[in-house]
Amino acid sequence: MVALANKKTTNKKTKKLISKLMGKSKKSKSKKVISSEKTVDKYSHLKIPTQRPNNLKIGTIKKGRDNKLWKVVLVRVGSMNYKKWTRATTMDIKCTNYLQNSIKKNIIKYKSNNKSYKSANQAIAIAYAMTKKRFPKCSLINNK
Repeated sequence: MVALANKKTTNKKTKKLISKLMGKSKKSKSKKVISSEKTVDKYSHLKIPTQRPNNLKIGTIKKGRDNKLWKVVLVRVGSMNYKKWTRATTMDIKCTNYLQNSIKKNIIKYKSNNKSYKSANQAIAIAYAMTKKRFPKCSLINNK
């Protein structure tokens, strides 16, 4: 009896070892492991970025797998809200680039000896105001 019980446990252990060596894993559903270094993404045919939009803020712009820019948008279906990727328009791209450049310029002015701003937060707020004046329909500015 004891010998039969030992055979059953050893068979289970060997099956587990074989399944691990063959690459059958229950943990990773989206990626298949070929070897210890290489991984193949299951959703490589999609053009959207690899990050999930649920973890990002609305209006975030990222580069997708097709090397084009995508942004996170809030979609309402029934009573549920969820985020999804949509292609970024040229106005969105210009708006974010202008905002980033104006923040950089204002922070440099703040750090210089001239001290045209009292704090870094004031410099950033003025950059947002300048962007809103130049791009009044930009969703990145208006959502905040």
